[in-house]
Amino acid sequence: MHWSKVGRVLIAACVAVACIPDEPGVPSGAEPLELRGFPDEIVAEQVSGFTAPERMVIRDVENWQEFWDILYATTTEKPPLPAVDFSQGMVVAATMGSRNTTGYSVHIDAVHAEGEDIWIEVRSRSPSLTCPRTPLQTAPVTAVRVDRRSGGVSRIERGETIDCD
Repeated sequence: MHWSKVGRVLIAACVAVACIPDEPGVPSGAEPLELRGFPDEIVAEQVSGFTAPERMVIRDVENWQEFWDILYATTTEKPPLPAVDFSQGMVVAATMGSRNTTGYSVHIDAVHAEGEDIWIEVRSRSPSLTCPRTPLQTAPVTAVRVDRRSGGVSRIERGETIDCD
């Protein structure tokens, strides 16, 4: 079978972000889940070991440990793994992948649930050409804790360019 260049790029993009389908929006009956930190602060790192964009829902301690190890793979002092009660909660994470300058970030704006299904709203921010940037290898990551759901996962992606004029 012959794949077009666009088709190959779309397949590669799907693999890079764990193939969680994009959804046009949150269903009207979905309720927002509270976004919590570990225990106090939400993870928001600019430098990490994640080299590709990914969206993850972590529902067990083994995957949480793996995420944490990759998150701090490029640092000399890895903080201790925060405890998460996976019988009651789960971790939702987003990575942006490697960037050659500062000024990039990724955010989880909201997580909504309808029954056991969730919708993750992810916002990726990029600097405009007018922004000052430092040539530094970054790999932005964010992670939040939410109440546990066992159903399907959809994501809503938003891109944003920061204007520094």
